[in-house]
Amino acid sequence: MPIITHAPKKRKKKTMHTGRVSTGIHEYDLLMNGGFFKDTLNLISGPSGSGKTLFCMTYLYNNALKGKNGAYITIEEDADQIRTNCLSLGMDIAKAEEHLLIMDIPKLRKFYTNKEEIYDENSLLDVDNLIDLIKRNCQNMELLVIDSIVPLSMRYKYVNEFRTALFRLKLALKELGVTAVITTETKPGQPEAISKFDIEDFISDSVTILKMGEFEKDITNWYSDKHFSERFMRIHKLRGSDHVKSYVEYRITSDGIKIFAPSSLFR
Repeated sequence: MPIITHAPKKRKKKTMHTGRVSTGIHEYDLLMNGGFFKDTLNLISGPSGSGKTLFCMTYLYNNALKGKNGAYITIEEDADQIRTNCLSLGMDIAKAEEHLLIMDIPKLRKFYTNKEEIYDENSLLDVDNLIDLIKRNCQNMELLVIDSIVPLSMRYKYVNEFRTALFRLKLALKELGVTAVITTETKPGQPEAISKFDIEDFISDSVTILKMGEFEKDITNWYSDKHFSERFMRIHKLRGSDHVKSYVEYRITSDGIKIFAPSSLFR
């Protein structure tokens, strides 16, 4: 059963990149002082329902509309459901498919039992098998998303083994020459946690944390008292660049993600 819903047109042979790649959201770019660095691995971390997938699809979708080839690899969520969700939030994926590849891993995972996913040498939850799949299908890509890396941990008994596997994934993506985004979860009941396994942020070149209904002491109280927001984001880390370090509000609207921050943060 095919997992590729559409293959973008091939582009010219890759060269080493310099500069930045837009996150797909103007205000997000401003917070990062220009967007993601090219050929880097970037982490988006947050609880269920915080909008991680939407951030990722916005990244690929808006860049695809500008002619940049991107691949979205979904590990858990059904690709058709993602398309439906995006359409309800102002993104018609069909308009971007010339430059957007969707790899629907769940369609293949359903042929494996839980035990086979953990122990079978051909399991797509094995990071090295995933790397091979990416290399075979994403040679012409500039952007790449893996959403989410959490199920991959099932293959590894020890956290250190998983960390080593993720490091191999990072090296493979670097060799491929893509600007990549991966997602992970934060630990329930631990508002200070950066990531689920406490290792994802160490291999990542940038880390963006999404929070829901959790108010930290350094969240700026610039928004109207009449408005209650339950979603905030903060760039925890960005190697090689200064960036806005404060929490800012974001909302998920019928027109996608909207980020609200006082202009003073960008001065």
